[in-house]
Amino acid sequence: SVLKNLSKRIDDESTQQQICNFLNRADSAQLRSYASMAGMDLPAGAADRIASVATKVTPGGIKKGVKWSKRAIKAATVMRKTAKVIGKYRHLIVLAAILGWIKSAVLRPIKISKKAAAKAAAAAAKAAVETAKAAATSAAAGGVVAASASVGSIDAAAAAMRGASDASATEATTAVADADAEAEAEAI
Repeated sequence: SVLKNLSKRIDDESTQQQICNFLNRADSAQLRSYASMAGMDLPAGAADRIASVATKVTPGGIKKGVKWSKRAIKAATVMRKTAKVIGKYRHLIVLAAILGWIKSAVLRPIKISKKAAAKAAAAAAKAAVETAKAAATSAAAGGVVAASASVGSIDAAAAAMRGASDASATEATTAVADADAEAEAEAI
């Protein structure tokens, strides 16, 4: 309440004019006498510098100083309250930050180069050929099982080739078709 009263008093223009008049009349001898009454020893050079600054004070300058000091006090109050809230809910803020980090890590798209996609397509085609050969060897026992295994391997190879380059996709398709032809020939 003392600060509020002081703030209201300083906002008054007549008070600002009184402060300005007092400071403008101050000289180094007067400042040194005030300092000695307070029990301080003020050197003459320091008193001269203070007096030169005091004579330049205007009511407009006082008004600006009051305005900026009020803003600084308001900012300090808001920061103190913010720090209090952050301290109270610190664990929830950390949890939210961790969850956001995990979400971004999980949903981040994985970039695959064309070279890696071509290798994956070639490996899938090779696996399809081996599956077709295995189905063809078991075709002697039952022809229906071999045909369904061959179709499944073609589907797997086709899915792997979707991300591959055109040249490797053509090679993989040719390899799968050759394996299927061999499987059918052995089944007959």
